Amino acid sequence: MLLTNYVLYGCGSSDEAKDTQFYKKQQTTPQTLEVSIDASGVIEAISSVEIKSKASGEVLYLGAEVGDFIQKGYLLAQIDQRTANNILDQTKSDLEAANVRLVNAQKFLEQWDLGTNHNNMHAAFGVCIVSPEWLAEIKREPQPDPIEIFKNCVDEFEQTFNKLDINWSEVSFLERGEKMLPVQGGPDVLRAIYSPRSDDGILKAVAGDGLYIYVNWDKSGVQTSESIHQFGSSSTVKESPHYDDQMELFVGEKLKNTFFNIEID
Repeated sequence: MLLTNYVLYGCGSSDEAKDTQFYKKQQTTPQTLEVSIDASGVIEAISSVEIKSKASGEVLYLGAEVGDFIQKGYLLAQIDQRTANNILDQTKSDLEAANVRLVNAQKFLEQWDLGTNHNNMHAAFGVCIVSPEWLAEIKREPQPDPIEIFKNCVDEFEQTFNKLDINWSEVSFLERGEKMLPVQGGPDVLRAIYSPRSDDGILKAVAGDGLYIYVNWDKSGVQTSESIHQFGSSSTVKESPHYDDQMELFVGEKLKNTFFNIEID
């Protein structure tokens, strides 16, 4: 409850009091109090976002300036799309060409008869694909992805030979010292020869079933023996005449007499 006391002080006659008013009575209503501050300084945003285009090019349209209010979906700028569209078209063309290349390589591989003879035109590409499998097996590693191997071999042959059809005799070699001769055979075949990959695509035998011995007894019990070894009788001493003296016979798939004389009591 609001109590208001009015105290009036005055002098003079009562007629003068009637003409003089010392207060004003008015109904109380809500009003807005305006407060203004005059100051100088730098206005900084609470948060800012840097906007960059993923594509470069000439700006054709700029739809906002510093200080403008924008909303989600508002077009701020437009870049000339001709360069980006040209790159996209070229990428699509390259992808289509790569797919065609892989399809042709697949058809080429299907023609391989699994042979590794000198004149085999499919062996080099086929061996490139199967070799990582036996390398992983030897190293006791997980089997590699065959699709990835296939693509890598296509790239390797195009970069190294500029073709897939190359004679096996141009790729697979037996090397001893300064001698290097083309050799038939390959990984996981009857004439097993294992060669690591190289930067120039040339395969040099480092392992395989290289020792062959053929023993025969005639009707009278006379024994004969023929043999061959890809690394010779002296496999580690390069100065020995027997380091490379069996190379020609081995690559020619021929045998020599086994020189030994053992008497059994």
